[in-house]
Amino acid sequence: MYRVMDFRGYDKLDIPAKVASVEYDPYRSAWIALLCYADGEKRYVLAWKGIKTGITVACGSTALLKPGNRKQLKDIPDGFTIYNLELLPQTKGKIIRSAGQSGVIS
Repeated sequence: MYRVMDFRGYDKLDIPAKVASVEYDPYRSAWIALLCYADGEKRYVLAWKGIKTGITVACGSTALLKPGNRKQLKDIPDGFTIYNLELLPQTKGKIIRSAGQSGVIS
């Protein structure tokens, strides 16, 4: 079964989501997570280091600065670890997407 990934998340700004499961996807080198949003929708995203089922994540400028939350690069301070980075605004993540990779803002 092929799982469609959400690399954008722009239509879910400021809607909290809970991690329902962390799964192995045989079509990818990275683990994936199933997010259940407060509005009832479910989506797969790339899993990040330290992910656990049951934690809450968010997307947008009001999201706290913690692993799993999605924010614009301008809102992330130097030295913070990032993954799934977009090269241009409003495009899906293109780099730092495989298992074991992460980048540090400097």
